[in-house]
Amino acid sequence: MRKVLENDRLLIEVDGRGSELVRVYDKKNKREVLWDGNPAVWPKHSPLLFPMVGQSYNNIYRYEGKEYEMPSHGFAWTSEFTFLKEEGEIQAVLASSEESLARYPFPFRLTVTHTLSENRILVSWKVENTGEKAMLYNIGAHPAFLAPEGKKPSDLYLCFPGKEALQYFRIQAGGSNCALPEEVIWMPLEDGCIKITDDFWDNGVYIFEKQGIEELSLLHEDKTPYVTVHCKDFPQVGIWTKPSAPFVCLEPWHGRCDNHGYEGELKDKSGILTLGAKESAEYSYVIEIA
Repeated sequence: MRKVLENDRLLIEVDGRGSELVRVYDKKNKREVLWDGNPAVWPKHSPLLFPMVGQSYNNIYRYEGKEYEMPSHGFAWTSEFTFLKEEGEIQAVLASSEESLARYPFPFRLTVTHTLSENRILVSWKVENTGEKAMLYNIGAHPAFLAPEGKKPSDLYLCFPGKEALQYFRIQAGGSNCALPEEVIWMPLEDGCIKITDDFWDNGVYIFEKQGIEELSLLHEDKTPYVTVHCKDFPQVGIWTKPSAPFVCLEPWHGRCDNHGYEGELKDKSGILTLGAKESAEYSYVIEIA
C-alpha cells in the first residue's frame, strides 16, 4: 500500500513496506527526482536504515555474549509499517515483534513522518525504547537521486557548502563490506564542490565521519542547485552509487558499518547510539528540490 502527499510544487509517494519514500515528482520542472527502483540495477528508492546502518562484520553482532545475525542496513526497510491517519502528512509506525526480538533483542516503536513544505520534504523519525533495558541502535537514510533526464552522474557536481576539503574512508569492497577507517583519504574541494567523474565510484561508498557536514548537494553542470540534503547533527554521511547507474545516493547517518574485522560487543561498535529504558529520541533531515 502507498500513500500520496502533494502540494503546488511536489508530489511524493511513501510505501508501507519500510515506510520508504518511493517517488518524488517535481511539478515545476516536470521531472522525477527519485530513482525508480529498477531491480535490474538497484531495487530500492530511499530505504530507511534501522536498527543498523551498513554491514555487520560477517553479518553477525554480539550483545551480552550472544551472537545475532543482522542483514546489511537492518530490517526496517523490509518490514511492513502501519500507516496512521494524519492530515497534511504521511505517518507510519513499526513496533517490535516476536520475529524482530529474535534477531534484535530490544522492544521498540519507530515512527516515520513525511511532510511537505513548498519545495522541501521533511523526513522525521521517532525512536522509542519500549523495553526495560538500554537500547542500542543506528538509524540513517539512503535516498537515491536520479540524474536529470539526458544526464548521468558524471555530468553533475557534488557540493559541501563551506568546506575547503574533507576526509573520508572506504569499505573493503567485494569482501566484508566493512569500514577501513585507518585508511583516511583527503577530498580536495573547489568552492565546496567536486566534479563527479566516470571512475568516481570504482571503490564503492565514501564515508565521512565527524566532518561537520550540515548539507550536501547535487549541482547541474553549470553549478546551479538540483537537490540538497540538509543533515545538521548527523555525525556520519555517505555518498554512493553503483558504477554506471543513473543515480547518486546522499545518505545522512547516525552510525555506520562495522570496522573490518570487528568482533567486539555491540555496545562498543563505532557510532552506536544508546537509548535508556522508556526513553525516546527524534531525528530528521530535509530534502530540498531546487
